[in-house]
Amino acid sequence: MDGINELTTSQSIRARWYDVYLFLISALECDYRKYPDRGVYNWAIGMIKECTDVIKGTEEFKSN
Repeated sequence: MDGINELTTSQSIRARWYDVYLFLISALECDYRKYPDRGVYNWAIGMIKECTDVIKGTEEFKSN
């Protein structure tokens, strides 16, 4: 199988930032689409916090 088997730390951090971007869009869509409850918003905000905690915990992020 061709391709990358394992991401470098830098690639992993970048992938997490893409996740944060998508979760942010999900959170914003909740109000824009006037969903009847805040379930999607609460889930997305929780995922943003989780991703940013992972990013903050990486050595490469701490050294910059």
